[in-house]
Formats: sequence, C-alpha cells, structure tokens
Amino acid sequence: MPKVSAILPVYGEKYIEQSLRSLLDQTLDDIEFILVDDRSPDSAYDIALEIIGEEQYAHLRDNIKIIRHDVNKGAHIVRRTGWEASTGDYIYQPDSDDLMDRDILRKLWEKAVEGDYDMVECSFWITDAEGNRRRPECPEQYIRNAYEDWIVWPGTPTYWNKLFKRSVYENEIIWPKHHYKEDYIIVSQLLTYSRTRAFIDEPLYSYFLNPAGNAISEDIRRRIEYSKEQVDILEEFMRGKGLYDRYRTRFTVMKSDILQDAWALPWREFLKVLPEERAGILTCSGVPLKTRLGHISKLLGIHGISKLFCIIAFFV
Repeated sequence: MPKVSAILPVYGEKYIEQSLRSLLDQTLDDIEFILVDDRSPDSAYDIALEIIGEEQYAHLRDNIKIIRHDVNKGAHIVRRTGWEASTGDYIYQPDSDDLMDRDILRKLWEKAVEGDYDMVECSFWITDAEGNRRRPECPEQYIRNAYEDWIVWPGTPTYWNKLFKRSVYENEIIWPKHHYKEDYIIVSQLLTYSRTRAFIDEPLYSYFLNPAGNAISEDIRRRIEYSKEQVDILEEFMRGKGLYDRYRTRFTVMKSDILQDAWALPWREFLKVLPEERAGILTCSGVPLKTRLGHISKLLGIHGISKLFCIIAFFV
C-alpha cells in the first residue's frame, strides 16, 4: 500500500497548475496521486494532462490515477470518488486552488507514523484576493480544546491541512447531498472517529480565499436549505453515536445561525424557516441575547427596529 493517497479535485483552470505542481513536487516518496476531474467547464483537465505529461514527472506516472466524472457532480462527490479509488495507508485531500509546501505530506506522514495518530494537522497561511497573507494563531489552549471537544471549537473542520489514517475513513460516514461546506459535514465525522490526534505548529499549506468559490453564499435560500441539511446530518450522526445530548446546545446555536441568515428573507418566507425549532432557539442561553431579540423582532415583523433591539441588547 502507498504511504499516502493524495486526492486532488480538477476544477477551474486559473489555479490548477500551481496546485497540481505543488502536489506532484512533494518530498515524500510512495504517494498515490488521484486526480478527480469534475467536468470543469474550462481547460483545467487538459492543463492537468499536460503537466503530468512533462518529463520531470515521468517517474510518478505509474502512481497517478485520473478519474473523470461524466457530468459535474460537486465537491462532495469528488471527495467520495477519490476516497473509494484510494489504496494508501493515509488519506490527504487538498483543494484545487491552493498551494502546498513541498514538505507537507512528508512531515504529516512522519508525525502520524511516529505516534500512530489517527489524524495529524498543521498550521496554514490564508491569502486573500489582494495577495495579503496571514497565519491564524494556534495557541496551545486553542489546540487542546479543539482536540478534546472539536464540535465546540471555533474553527471549521477542513480537509486540506489534515492527514487521516485510512481506518478512520472506513467507519460509517453520512455523505452530504450537496457541496455547500461539504468539508464541515464529512470532516466533523472523521474527527469524531479520530481517537488520537496531533498538531504540527508550522504553516505548510496556503489557503486561498477564492471569491468565486463562495458564490453560493449569494443565494440565501440555497444557503439556508444546505445549512439545514448540515445540521440534520450531524444530528443524525451524533444520535447514532449516543452523543446528541452532549452537543444539544451547540446544535441549537447552529440553528440560530440559520435563522439569523433568514433575516434577509421576506417576512412570510422567514416564518417558514425552522418553525418547530424557534422556541428552543429563543430560550437557549447559548444564543446571544441580542441575536434572540433580533429573531423576535423579525418574527413580529418589526423590521425597522431590529437594529434598535440589537443596540439595546448590546448594553444589557
């Protein structure tokens, strides 16, 4: 078995070259490269083939698998397709528009093998569209809390800075039906199955804030629909593991966030969002008071004074 199966989506010609090269240039030996073409509407697939065909990567060709979807299926299906085709001891899933340090897989793998960890992650850079780069702080307390109780961790579970042991993926996973924040749904489950975890306090990945990648956030109705699916899947998963009561408040806060997004909807549409959950949201101490007052004002149709409620609550 290869040491690592690295699964890269092939979608979007703008960044695929830099991303693919940074993956193929890894210093770890014995990597299985799995490229999943999700029928990008541009020349991303052709660019990927050209790069693989270069002489400098000739020694890697026997380790490269190329899978093409018949139609565009979304990132959530790409992840599953890649995983099902993989054979490595560890699984790594970067994004198609980011950059990897040449040593990221070697360092993650060495750490994983050293302590027989189910999951190892590293720090990273965040780069915006203007080229500004910053490194999120990862103090010891932050890391420890994340590992002890990840679901209340303020960060978002992501694939691209984590290496998971194959056995973690072999557990029962509820795969999402839509691609919106699919990493949150899947990685949350993988983290639950990861009994031992380690952190490398070194930025080995460069995450690019791609405005185009967040286009779905402009459609508030779809975002609400997909966010509700997220919560439903995670609730189902946690109930199945007997952990729901432990995280009940967290799920209520997540539903409050959905309701807050729905403030942008017309009043009659807003009334149809999570009607059976409102009482629990409005009485949950885990939801900020000013947010609960905002919900109440929207429910009453008092749109004009919503901000006033929030201002008053801010000083309460």
